[in-house]
Amino acid sequence: MGQALSFFPAPADDETIYSACARFHQLAGRSNSESSSELLLGHAVGGSEIDLVSGLQHLQEASYGLIPCNLETLRQRSVLRAYLPFMSAARRRQVLTACSSSQSPLPIRAERGLTWSCSMLEHHLRACPECAAEHLQAGFAYWVTGHQLPGVWVCLRHRCALRSMCRRGHRNMTWATVAGAKFDVRPEPSRDLFAALCNISTCVEWLSAQPSVNLEVLLMQFRSRMRESGFSRSDVKVTDEELRQLHELMHLTIGSGIPHFAGYDKVNWIRLTVRDLRFAHPLHWAMLLAFSGDACEASLAQEYADAQARLPELELFEDPSVTRRACAPASLYKAMEQFERLEICAQRSSLRIGEVQRWLLRDPALAEHRKASEFKIKHRAATQCIEGALLHNPSLTRVGVLRRVPWAFRWLEAHDPELLGRLTPAPYGRQRTLFSSPSQSHPCAAPS
Repeated sequence: MGQALSFFPAPADDETIYSACARFHQLAGRSNSESSSELLLGHAVGGSEIDLVSGLQHLQEASYGLIPCNLETLRQRSVLRAYLPFMSAARRRQVLTACSSSQSPLPIRAERGLTWSCSMLEHHLRACPECAAEHLQAGFAYWVTGHQLPGVWVCLRHRCALRSMCRRGHRNMTWATVAGAKFDVRPEPSRDLFAALCNISTCVEWLSAQPSVNLEVLLMQFRSRMRESGFSRSDVKVTDEELRQLHELMHLTIGSGIPHFAGYDKVNWIRLTVRDLRFAHPLHWAMLLAFSGDACEASLAQEYADAQARLPELELFEDPSVTRRACAPASLYKAMEQFERLEICAQRSSLRIGEVQRWLLRDPALAEHRKASEFKIKHRAATQCIEGALLHNPSLTRVGVLRRVPWAFRWLEAHDPELLGRLTPAPYGRQRTLFSSPSQSHPCAAPS
């Protein structure tokens, strides 16, 4: 196991594992990167692993527990922060086991939890100049975990573009620091490109902050955003033509001049992402969310919660022969609370009349909700009609109430006869006695 190092520096809260090891290598005055890697991680290739993590158990002992070997460390100090929410619990345990081991000198990406993507095969070390200046005042500029996540090319805290370190060969084992790194020279992004990169970074951060992501919920959220933004005519499905229009907007705004986005010039990745959940990648979903609606974290969280509420709940002992159905949008449930005509409900929920009719067939709970709304409104209207008639003429008999408001009388007679009996006078004039007054005979009668 690892040898404890009494002078291993305490890492900052948002510092990557790679950065902490590079800082030790520099502060210790060591010249051989491979020997530092052997000392820290138990293998010699740590200097080349700017996004992969291996030898974490060895590092825990070498750092006196400053960097523990657990999933929280992977979330806090590696690019796996963006990938772990898309994994099952069993898959996370497998990734932690692979990252803990020092046995493999050339770790495989899939074993370390970095899912394959035809559009992004590697990460790049990035730094914010404003953050680096602040860190230098405290003693050492380090690589911030949030800046290394896939698709993050702006610092949301300082609202400035990140600088990318020049690409290194895969066999380059040196430990790179922010202060000593050579950065690529890139033109400043245009206003539209910078705004798009900010939205993508926000979506990446939001997805990375989730303990776990349900891809079916995410897909429903995306379809709803497409419908509300006008890209799609329905939130039930998205057509190939609608996806092509969304891709044109993405490609027109971002292009392929920035690393991570060079492989997004074809629309096929969008089709695979929304129609094959096995193709899930954090940057894919961040792109879809960033261009389909508002990229505010509060809005994303609320939309995700609404989409989650629309999914059918799984029963403990579910009958596999019964087809589970998704719920209609919350806006349609709200529009039907007043029991208006379907055309008005469609307008209030921003849906087409055909979609409303289909949801009434697809979602049995919506049909029941509409019936309950109809009953509640008619019940209230019938009650108010009878009370109003008696307030206007307290001497009305039961037959008089029937003649004055026949629909209300007959409706309550059919649906709530008990309430009808309490509201109207007793039949055959028995509602009054010799010693009773109009006010005592009926609670709605006017005082004498």
